[in-house]
Amino acid sequence: MSIQDLSKEKSTTVSKPSVPALAEPLRYKNSGNRLFELKNFAAALACYKRGLEELPRDYDRSGSGEEVAGVEVALRSNVALSLLKLANGGSVESADKKMHCCIECEQECTRALAIDPSNTKVLFRRAQAYELHARLTGGRKKQELMSMAQSDLKRCQELLQEQLDRQKWSNPPEKERKATISQMYETTNLLKKISQNSKVSGGSKPGDSEKSVPPSERQSTQQKVQKSIVDPCTTVNGIVMNGYHSRPSPSHQREVILQLLARKKKQRIRIAS
Repeated sequence: MSIQDLSKEKSTTVSKPSVPALAEPLRYKNSGNRLFELKNFAAALACYKRGLEELPRDYDRSGSGEEVAGVEVALRSNVALSLLKLANGGSVESADKKMHCCIECEQECTRALAIDPSNTKVLFRRAQAYELHARLTGGRKKQELMSMAQSDLKRCQELLQEQLDRQKWSNPPEKERKATISQMYETTNLLKKISQNSKVSGGSKPGDSEKSVPPSERQSTQQKVQKSIVDPCTTVNGIVMNGYHSRPSPSHQREVILQLLARKKKQRIRIAS
C-alpha cells in the first residue's frame, strides 16, 4: 500500500475537525502514524511533511486558529521523532546524513516551540537531537550542543514538575499521571548521561580524552559513568526513585502513584483539621 493510498483512507478513530481546512493535514498525520507503527520511518516522515504542506497559510493562532496551531505542533513533533528514529539505527547510516537529520530535527522542534514553548515532548526531542549531534561532532561545537541539550532538559524537568504538582490536586486519569512520571524519568536519565559525558570529554574532540587519561584511570572513569547511567537516583515530588534505566517498571509506577495519593490525602486531612 502506497503513501497516497494510505492518505486517502478515512480515519475511524479521529473525530471530524471543526476547521474544514484541517481534514487533509489530519489525514496525512494519521497515515504517518500507521506507517510509524510499522517502523517505516521514512514513509511516515514523508506523510508528516505533506501534512505540514496542506496546513492553512498565515492563520491566526487565536480562536479557531488555535486548533490549526495544535495540529502544526503535532506534525512538527512527529517529523522530529521520525528524523531521530532514522538517525538512530534507521535507514540512515553515514555520519553526514545523521548530522543532517539532527539539524533538521532541531529546526522542526524550534519551529514547534515557537508556537507552544511549554511542550515537554518537543523540548525532550530537541535535547535528544542536540545530544546525538554532539556525539557526531567535536571541539567547541560539541560543548555548545551539550549545553543546549542540558538547558532544554532542565526546562523540561521544571515543566514536568509543575504538571506533577497540579496533578496532586486535579485527580487526572492514572494513564496521564503515569505518562508524566515516565517522562520525568526519561528526562532525568538523559540529563545525567549528558552531564557525565560532558565531564569525561571536557568538550574535547573524540578520542582526545582517552589519550590524556591513563588506561587504569580511564577504565575506572568509564565504570563510574556506566554505573551512574544504569543506576541513577532522582526525586519527584520529594519521593526518591532509583534503580531505573530509561523507563520505570509498571509496579514502580504504581508505587509512586500510591505514595503521591497518600500525601495528597494527608494534606487534605491537615487542611480539614
